[in-house]
Parts: sequence; structure tokens; C-alpha cells
Amino acid sequence: MDISRRNQNMATSKKDLILRLFKGMEVVRPREAAAIGIAGSYLKALHNKGVLERPSRGLYTLPNSEPSEFRSIVEAFKLPPMPSYVS
Repeated sequence: MDISRRNQNMATSKKDLILRLFKGMEVVRPREAAAIGIAGSYLKALHNKGVLERPSRGLYTLPNSEPSEFRSIVEAFKLPPMPSYVS
């Protein structure tokens, strides 16, 4: 197998892993991709190719996925906390 074909198979398997991750959760963060051995930059690459949508910074969803009634809550909890400047 030549190198370009092996790289293509490796990329496909990464893509498959990411898509399987979405079967268990509606919204995925780079941290969750890293937990299965995939760099967060790969999520950005899939977003640039149109495979994933990015509703907000650091959150990725499948395009045209039907949002559940809890999706906005999940997105809110997965975002980093906002700093409080009130003392």
C-alpha cells in the first residue's frame, strides 16, 4: 500500500471514529475527540470540509442534525465558564 493510500485510510478511520462519537452525543468538543486519540485540529479540518458544523467556539455538531430539546442546554454546559469581573 502506498503512502497516500495509507494516509487516506487513516483519515477515513479518524473520520469514522468522530462520526461514531456523534452517535453517543449531539455536541462534541475537542477535549472529547482527544479522549479517543484524535486531535482537536481534526474537528476543525472536518468543519472546513463541511462534514461538521460549529455552532459556537469549541463545539461541533453534525450538519442537518435534528437538535434535541436539550441541545441548547448541552451547548451551554460544554462552553467554558465566563469570567466574572464583579467583585
